[in-house]
Amino acid sequence: MRTQNLQSDFFSRNRKNLTRQLEKGTMALAFSNPIAMRNGDQQYVYRQDSDMFYLTGITQMESVLLLYCEKNSWNEILFITKPDPKTAIWDGEQLSKSRASEISGINEVRYTESLKVTLLELAPKTNALAVSRPLHHIIAGKWVDSVLEINDQINLTDLKPKIARLRVIKSSEEIKCIKESVRITHEAFNNLIKIIKPGKKEYEIEAEMIRTFLSNGADGHAFDPIVASGINSCTLHYIDNTKKMEDGDILLLDFGAEKNGYAADMSRTLPVNGKFSARQAEVYNAVLRTQKKTVKIIKPGISIKEINKQVRIWMEKEMIQLGLITQKDIDNQDPDEPISKKYFMHGTCHFMGLDVHDVGDPIKPLEPGMVITCEPGIYIKEEKIGVRIENDILITENGNEDLMNGIPREIEEIELLMNQNHAK
Repeated sequence: MRTQNLQSDFFSRNRKNLTRQLEKGTMALAFSNPIAMRNGDQQYVYRQDSDMFYLTGITQMESVLLLYCEKNSWNEILFITKPDPKTAIWDGEQLSKSRASEISGINEVRYTESLKVTLLELAPKTNALAVSRPLHHIIAGKWVDSVLEINDQINLTDLKPKIARLRVIKSSEEIKCIKESVRITHEAFNNLIKIIKPGKKEYEIEAEMIRTFLSNGADGHAFDPIVASGINSCTLHYIDNTKKMEDGDILLLDFGAEKNGYAADMSRTLPVNGKFSARQAEVYNAVLRTQKKTVKIIKPGISIKEINKQVRIWMEKEMIQLGLITQKDIDNQDPDEPISKKYFMHGTCHFMGLDVHDVGDPIKPLEPGMVITCEPGIYIKEEKIGVRIENDILITENGNEDLMNGIPREIEEIELLMNQNHAK
């Protein structure tokens, strides 16, 4: 992560809230993400495991968090790689014990070379082992196995659901981080809309996104951006971004900045030539009407599953008006495979936070502090029209706050902005 501005008391509070869910006699382990190789001797840019970051703020690889209860008191140990002068020459300075303690709020910091001895000491006294680790982290799996070999009476449990229950409710610090990512995403939209015109390549729009993100100190993209013109707008996760944009094309953008580890996620659909055709406008307004109605029902007590069900009913009515389906199609449809899925294949909402598709249960009622997206869409491949409009929504005590309400989405706003820029 390029930036990490959260204070140690945030991470200390998260750990304290986690231990309240753990039974005495439990040892908890959280592992950092392993290095991922790109090709040859080149690595992918490192991104910390979200659970590990949430609990410690540590963004360095090969780190381990250990929590255990002794004499009714929870103890914390953070293990980090011992700084190596040769590594520092190539990759920069590694964390010292004091710096790791300052970031995480953990007083006891040890080097990972002492992890084995610590586990040997604690395993015989442990009744349960709760673990959060990336599934592809082979070495972490071996550490877990070593504990079970020492004490085969230990009950192995998954720590991730307990952390997820905490992560799904955003603190004031997290909401501030998300709002900053939204602000940067908004700025990128304002910048890229100036260069959209026929003849440009999709990747030129993507380039403006990352330029704006980095110039604002963001970590980069929260996910691979979608810059999909023409028929590409009908591919939900199109990320090639290589096509030349043509006069008359629709352009579907789905992108978001990540800063301090927290994501934004926005979709907007624009006319490449600055003017929606009559049919494009008809489809666009159908999606926009649905999104506006959906935002109004997002509040504490309703679940994402219930939202999805209601949106599909609204979408069926819009699709009838668009001539895509008939009432007879709806009356005769398979309830498990609605006819509307031909043109609206995905859900309307997902949780968002440290992961763009963040932890959370779509069946459980929404609560204040949760952040979700609202992104209905209609995709008509035979007409080369794909429209998605997506805003990020914060659940509040009395309803919600649309974090992207200020980013243009009305046809008149979009066309005015594009034509102003084309006239220059």
